[in-house]
Amino acid sequence: MLARDFQPQSHLSQTLKDAELILKKAQRQDLHLPLTVTQAGLLRTAIALKGPDSDSAAVIEAIRRRAALSEVRND
Repeated sequence: MLARDFQPQSHLSQTLKDAELILKKAQRQDLHLPLTVTQAGLLRTAIALKGPDSDSAAVIEAIRRRAALSEVRND
């Protein structure tokens, strides 16, 4: 991650699919999973930035993007 080498070992699209399945099941059980909601959002952002076949480690770019946007809003 520090070297920003995101060669795929697992794909963001697969991880997002799994997170969405979990969220759908939780919704049917009337459960709220805030961490999984956050994870899915970060995965969607990472896919937009790096593509669906990028490694899950690319989520760090989504976190950096959110942090940068937060700094801009706080200025």
